[in-house]
Amino acid sequence: MPMAAVIVNPTKVSDAAKMRAQAHSVFQHHGWEEPLWFETTVEDTGRGQALEAIALGADLLCPYGGDGTVRSVASGALGSGIPLGLLSAGTGNLLARNMKLPHRRFEDGLAAALSGQARPIDVMRITMDREGDGQWSEPEYGLVMTGFGLDADILGGTPETLKARLSWLAYPVNGLRHVRHDLVPMSITFDADEPVQTEVTTAIVGSCGLLTGGVQLMPGARFDDGDLDAVLIRAGGLLGWPKVVAGILSRSKRSTHAVERRVARRVELRAGRPTPIEIDGDHLGSAIGVRLEVLPSALTVRG
Repeated sequence: MPMAAVIVNPTKVSDAAKMRAQAHSVFQHHGWEEPLWFETTVEDTGRGQALEAIALGADLLCPYGGDGTVRSVASGALGSGIPLGLLSAGTGNLLARNMKLPHRRFEDGLAAALSGQARPIDVMRITMDREGDGQWSEPEYGLVMTGFGLDADILGGTPETLKARLSWLAYPVNGLRHVRHDLVPMSITFDADEPVQTEVTTAIVGSCGLLTGGVQLMPGARFDDGDLDAVLIRAGGLLGWPKVVAGILSRSKRSTHAVERRVARRVELRAGRPTPIEIDGDHLGSAIGVRLEVLPSALTVRG
């Protein structure tokens, strides 16, 4: 019988015994062996557990947590051929939403993973120049979107207690404090084009465009099309936000000054000052430079 590994973010579990019992029932119903169980830690948020599970013979990796847990487990699965099954337990669960997979009850996500089809998806490879000295970090990997600017600032400043009380509404509530956010000078290079000198409130690059609440931030984005979609948002203060909101809610793929849209396979962002960065909802501090590259069909998700 096939065997899965469940990699749990313990901060997302209120009753571990109940969760295990529910999972056991689903595995048994679908004819799978009792799974391997791992917990993530602050020091190792999923990659190491994924590598250990693969070494022990797991046929499927099931991250139980939010998009940050999923991306960490995915980074360990890259190159192995072992698929992921998404057991959503986060605030946004954006990868599951964009793939139209169950994202409310983890049992539904588990059943879909055990009985569903294997679907190849793209992966973002991200490196950072923290100090602006040309020293690039070891790569991070993302499956949803990377934000460089205001959105990362908002994510980094949203308390876990607020997320727990308001779920995804915590982000716009916290974002109200940032409506006067200054524009960031930025040099942006798409593929082999010449760098463009501009100013942005935030630059977002990703493979998934659907946010919580049904908002289509990047209407043309697909998790399996081999491209990265980018949106450059320019608010420039309180009076600029109505144009930004209108440009996003219109679901139009056309560019405006407030909401500029681009498609590329590689994107390099270089800010004029240290700027916050987030990957799939994980706040990763600040950087001067960010390089993003798509790895087409580099990962498989079952569901």
